[in-house]
Amino acid sequence: MVYKYLDLSSNQLVGRIPTSLGKLSKLYVLKLGNNKLTGNIPLEVGELSLLSELNLASNKFVDSIPPQIGRCERLITLNLTRNMLVGKIPPDMLSLKSLENLDLSYNILSSQIPPQVGGLTNLQTMDLSHNNLSGSIPSSIVQCAALVSVDISYNRLEGPLPNTKAFLQAPYSALSNNKGLCGNHSGLKPCSLLSQIDGKNRNLVVIISIVLGSFFLLTVVIIIFVIFPRQKRNTVEEERDFTKDLFTVWSFDGKMTYESIIEATGNFDSSYCIGVGGHGSEVCLGLELPSGQIVAVKNFHMLGLQDDESWHDLRSFSNEISTLTNLRYQNIVKLYDFCAHNRHSFLIYEYLQGGSLAQILSDDEKVLQLGWFERINVVKLKLWLKLYRTCTMIV
Repeated sequence: MVYKYLDLSSNQLVGRIPTSLGKLSKLYVLKLGNNKLTGNIPLEVGELSLLSELNLASNKFVDSIPPQIGRCERLITLNLTRNMLVGKIPPDMLSLKSLENLDLSYNILSSQIPPQVGGLTNLQTMDLSHNNLSGSIPSSIVQCAALVSVDISYNRLEGPLPNTKAFLQAPYSALSNNKGLCGNHSGLKPCSLLSQIDGKNRNLVVIISIVLGSFFLLTVVIIIFVIFPRQKRNTVEEERDFTKDLFTVWSFDGKMTYESIIEATGNFDSSYCIGVGGHGSEVCLGLELPSGQIVAVKNFHMLGLQDDESWHDLRSFSNEISTLTNLRYQNIVKLYDFCAHNRHSFLIYEYLQGGSLAQILSDDEKVLQLGWFERINVVKLKLWLKLYRTCTMIV
């Protein structure tokens, strides 16, 4: 007898499906659902090449789904719901071009949905609910153009919902109770940028991010511990060169020399000094040089780089040179020359015989010669100089 249609569903059948089932090569429909069959689904089912419907629902089948089912190339309906099937969905089974209805719900299937699901181009209904499937829904599922009904609820799926009519119009109950689905659906949260990348591409993005992050951190470490110290060291060496080199004192009359200044000040003896300036500087009395000209010399002490205080003195020395060489104002004393050296660093000014402003203001007779108009001009000049120096330091 040749069986083409075999329906033994809704009985009290027990035990295993005999392996001899594979000899029913002409079988077109096989229904064994709603029984108490046990064991695994026999591999021989793949020999039923003419089979268009296979219903083994509501039994107690265990183990994994045999990939040999993928040999049933004419299969239209596959129903394995409500069993105890475990493992992955076999990719070979997803090569069934004629499959229209797939129900694998209420099992213990795990891992990700294989991307080969996109090969089910005639699939209309798909129920994968109540399993332990994880990962994202493969983007290849958009190739299932005939798909109209899906149920993927009660899994551990995450990531973006496919932008197809079947998913977007599915009720929320068919998508609920997953780990982190997102997308353009009323019951789901919008997707972040990273979550829109699925599967291997997401892993690739993570790997690239880690590599780029590590490269960035390495670059920062190199900059902090290699480049910055080298630049600082070069800057310090440049500044040391500035203080070590003895600059020729370019005289306004072409004859002034370093030795002349030292000799005229008695090696900057305190007896030649008429006042003390900021940062430990000394202003020496009007000195007559071999040229016959009289100048005032402002000596800066210890302009080395041994400590922060000396470094600050050096900055003050440099700022004063910069300020006075750039200013051209009739009421500001002229800077003739300067010298920068570890032993002696000084500025050479025009000598004014009137003395200091502090001396005039402290003398009851001399202060009468300084009217309020002149005093206001002095205050303005002081403020203007302070503002100019501040702006110069900022720049």
